[in-house]
Amino acid sequence: MLFDDKYICEQLCKSIDVRLPESYGIIDGDDDYRFDLRKIFDNADVQKVIIKPIRGHAGRDIYIVKRKGSKLLVQSDACEYDLQKFFLKGQFIVQAVIEQDKAISDISSSSINTIRVVTMLSKSGDVIVVSSSMRFGIGASYVDNWSAGGIAVGIDHQTGTLGKIAYDKHGKEYSHHPVSGIELAGYSIPKWELVLESAKTVQNAFPYYKLLGMDIALSDDGPVLIEVNANSDIVFQEQTSGPLLKNRRVAEAFDEYNLLVNSLQRDVLKNR
Repeated sequence: MLFDDKYICEQLCKSIDVRLPESYGIIDGDDDYRFDLRKIFDNADVQKVIIKPIRGHAGRDIYIVKRKGSKLLVQSDACEYDLQKFFLKGQFIVQAVIEQDKAISDISSSSINTIRVVTMLSKSGDVIVVSSSMRFGIGASYVDNWSAGGIAVGIDHQTGTLGKIAYDKHGKEYSHHPVSGIELAGYSIPKWELVLESAKTVQNAFPYYKLLGMDIALSDDGPVLIEVNANSDIVFQEQTSGPLLKNRRVAEAFDEYNLLVNSLQRDVLKNR
């Protein structure tokens, strides 16, 4: 529950040694949110912000607000319009848009592309990397989620290189990014050890959650934690990265918590 609320998640993660996006606070559809946004842009250095629903998921209802001359424009995947025509319902968190690492931007420059690292805290206190994958946006989309039309590819978390094939939510395969044309297989993710270090830091900070999924973006200065998922999509991970239990240490950790729920899963350990 703690991580379902993006603002609470942000406040919790401020207390640990991970980088977060710069935050401008919360705006509310019941308040004068246009005024609040204009106040943020009173700072001449602010050119663009991202607005995300406090309890949103799957990339829905996310907007970009950007400066264009003397105007503030709101961008959604469908269109771009003046702030005065922007209608908001509910509470949203406002954050700076991350300038991502060039090696990642080369593959997909329109979206902020994120790495999902799933970790598990074993009963002995070790943090195990269960699985990792990377999502990329397609076309003009500024979000990378599957549900928004993005693609995802597994990562070899020993080497930090992308797998051979990415998939969209319909299971269509891509060996190259469909817009940039860059081949995915073997593509190296910069600062990979720092990415894993960030994910492990979060897992260690919240030991009452034994399995967490961290969404991490890469800026020129290193990893930036976007959000934490207490209910990480294991099906998504296996679709993009392959069977989780092929790693014996992962299988053993699942067994420690009695998570091998059928004979086929238990046979994974017996047959090794």
